[in-house]
Amino acid sequence: MNNPLENFHLKQSNDRFRVLPHPYALLVGLACWTTSAQGQTPVELLSWQAPAACPPIEEVQRRLSELQAGGVKNAALQAEVSIEEDANGFHLRLETNLDGLTGERILEGPTCDEVTQAAIAVLALLLDAEAERADELPPSEPPASAPPPARPTPLAPPRPPPPGRAVVSSGPTYYGASGLGAGRGILPNTAVFFEARLGVRGPAWSVQLQGQLWPERAAHSPALTTAGAELSMLGAGLLLCRELLARPVAWRVCSGVQADWLLAQGFGVDDRRQATALSLAVDFGTTLSLPLAGGLALSWSLDGVVPTARPRFVLDNVGVVFERPVVGVRTTLGIELAF
Repeated sequence: MNNPLENFHLKQSNDRFRVLPHPYALLVGLACWTTSAQGQTPVELLSWQAPAACPPIEEVQRRLSELQAGGVKNAALQAEVSIEEDANGFHLRLETNLDGLTGERILEGPTCDEVTQAAIAVLALLLDAEAERADELPPSEPPASAPPPARPTPLAPPRPPPPGRAVVSSGPTYYGASGLGAGRGILPNTAVFFEARLGVRGPAWSVQLQGQLWPERAAHSPALTTAGAELSMLGAGLLLCRELLARPVAWRVCSGVQADWLLAQGFGVDDRRQATALSLAVDFGTTLSLPLAGGLALSWSLDGVVPTARPRFVLDNVGVVFERPVVGVRTTLGIELAF
């Protein structure tokens, strides 16, 4: 008997199958459902582990119920499904047990609904193959009287996996990013800085730690242009982000608090003393990430910063050298890595 997967529109590579968005694949899947509904075994879904973007368990059970008509006797098809998501799409692991014969397939595709549809079609093909095998067996003695029609067996709710078997579930994704940025209204004039970020991302929300290093920037006194101060800054913040979009470009908006430690060193005066100031600020912004390959993404962010206090740096006998503005803006371009 031919391999039932030869007629389904899949591409095989290292025991993995990638779902191809082709209309013939949908026609074959519908044909498999129709054939299976004419006389196949129930499908018992032992485990369903999937991200929030996937169809709910009720929808999957409804689709599987179309495969149940009880046509092959003394056979039971059990299935366990786990789905993971990364920057390349969705990866579905399908483990089956048909009367003691176990198998495993991995399906990949751009959307969760497509890999779910493909998995249901694979189950239908397995049931068709089992029906053909049962038809080739020698007929048994006819029963004395025809049994009453069997009532459809409802799908059992998902059960925990058997002991000793690990179930792959979609958990949070950790990511780190670094880049180079420029800011206005934070240090004198336009200043460049280095930034690093570390966060944990779920289906809808993420939490992010960030830090910036601002090299020295000169601020000259309006009263005496030969005098002023060299200012540098270290910043650290904690942000809560809402994930708005995953593909084709990841998009999130964030808000949180930022702590900035400023250091000033006077110049052009006899007393070149140092001064420091610690200030808090409200940080809000947005980030876009374009997936590249292997978990890497090109990241761009735009943030606004509103300080709760405005430190002033003053030189004796000269006057005010620098006062932090009411609002600042910074933008960053870097590389993000998910792990």
